[in-house]
Amino acid sequence: MEKGMEIAKQDTIDASALAKSLVPDDRLLIVKLEDGLGWDEICPFLGHPIPDTPYPRGNAPGEFKKLIEGLFLPRIKRALGILASGIIVPVLSVGLWYYLR
Repeated sequence: MEKGMEIAKQDTIDASALAKSLVPDDRLLIVKLEDGLGWDEICPFLGHPIPDTPYPRGNAPGEFKKLIEGLFLPRIKRALGILASGIIVPVLSVGLWYYLR
């Protein structure tokens, strides 16, 4: 797992370096999320006025968990149902055949 994290970090560094080398400075906004991200950083760069509405702050941990559960849990249950029926039916069929022969 640790090796995978190292590879992911290096891939991110490489992708960032590639973007910096290909995109002109006046067309590339570099943001450190630790410093915060909002309209004050984005709008001036894009040449747009800063809106009066608050910057959206989605994906709070609880909201993100609900979103993921809503998207993936039904699909996982369905996949497990298909897998179970794909295993149980053949096993029962073979067992019944073996018992009745």
